[in-house]
Amino acid sequence: MANSMRTFASDNYAGVLPEIMSALAEEAQSHRHARAYGQDNVTNEARLLIHEIFNSSPDDPLPGVHFVFNGTGANILSIIACTHSYHAVICSDISHIICDESSSPETVTGVRLISIPTDENGKINVDIIEEKLDRIG
Repeated sequence: MANSMRTFASDNYAGVLPEIMSALAEEAQSHRHARAYGQDNVTNEARLLIHEIFNSSPDDPLPGVHFVFNGTGANILSIIACTHSYHAVICSDISHIICDESSSPETVTGVRLISIPTDENGKINVDIIEEKLDRIG
């Protein structure tokens, strides 16, 4: 009997869309030699498509397009892009980054994650943030 339960605990749970799998298979069957590490035609085409979707010039440095392996890598890259090592990131106590990513974000970024309790709807109350931030140093 197949497990019919669906969960969003990891970005690796869901299968690949048939269109994506088909495109990957087609590319694999082409036997074309491709440079690795983002210098291949498929990656360049993806970057151009993303620039087109976000209506920006490929020559613009922003938005930068950086492909990562998984959600943890994406979170770490995003935190590094907008913080310094002496900063902190405020997170819900039920957020994925607090509950499921272990110490990876703090270890790699040097940034502290501050867990804030949420209300019955899973939302952070501003007053609770102020209580948590009353200590400096």
